Amino acid sequence: MAFTPLSSTTFKNVVALTNNTGSALSVTAGQLIKANLSTGALESCTTTTTQNEAVFRVVNTASVAASATFDVVPVGKDASVFIVDTANNSNAAHNGQRMIITAGGLTLTNTGTDVSGSTGMFAQIGVVGAAADKKILAVRA
Repeated sequence: MAFTPLSSTTFKNVVALTNNTGSALSVTAGQLIKANLSTGALESCTTTTTQNEAVFRVVNTASVAASATFDVVPVGKDASVFIVDTANNSNAAHNGQRMIITAGGLTLTNTGTDVSGSTGMFAQIGVVGAAADKKILAVRA
C-alpha cells in the first residue's frame, strides 16, 4: 500500500513526470520519489531526504526500470492525509511525532522518537487497524 491518500480512492492532479536523465528507476504504486536537484534524475526518497531538498511525488502506477515517464501526484504541505505503511507496529503514543522516510520511499520509520530535524518528513496523526497491521495516518510535517 505504501502512501495512499485517505480522502479519495483515486489520485487527483496526476501528472506525467519525465525522467530526463534516462537513468533507470523501478517504482511501486504509492512510492515516494524525488528529483535530484543536482542531476535532475528521478530517485527513490531515502532516510536522508530532507524537507527542503527536493519535490516529493507519490507514484500513481507501477512502472518498470526502463520507464522514462512516471504518473505522479505532487505531495505538498497541503494537509493531505495519507494511510502509510510503517517499519514497526503502529502505536497511538506516536501521534504528533515526525518520522523519516525509509530507504526506497515505501514506508515511514516509526521508532517512538520525534525527528525534529529536516529529515522528519511526515507526522503521525493516528493509527489504522491493529498495531501489527503497521499502518498509520500521516501528513507532511
